[in-house]
Amino acid sequence: DHFKRVNDTHGHPAGDAVLRFLAGLLRDRGRTGIDVAARIGGEEFDVLLPETGRDGALGMAERIREDLERSAVPIGDGTTIRVTVSIGVCCYPDHADSADALMRAADQALYAAKRLGRNRTAVFGEPAPGSQGT
Repeated sequence: DHFKRVNDTHGHPAGDAVLRFLAGLLRDRGRTGIDVAARIGGEEFDVLLPETGRDGALGMAERIREDLERSAVPIGDGTTIRVTVSIGVCCYPDHADSADALMRAADQALYAAKRLGRNRTAVFGEPAPGSQGT
């Protein structure tokens, strides 16, 4: 969340350190040889969780979000910063029937998480907890 602010405040090497830290979390939380995490541009990552349904994907997303929120991310010279992440969750074939549609669904869920206040996970097509839905 607010990645541009990290770069503007601490410099691009700090932003790179944050991305490496998050990539490490994604790698460490995933199932070796099964799950795939990839940087898809800028500060965005996709994580593919084969044979994982909505509840499993949501649980994984929340563990990553909570782990990052609790972490002091080292950015050099002994300095650490706190960052958060917004995550969008979608599942094949429940939310999309092609790779392109899956990417669009994930993106829509991500932006829903950001609209809801950031530092949260949103599932594609589901109202926010406690909301009336629209």
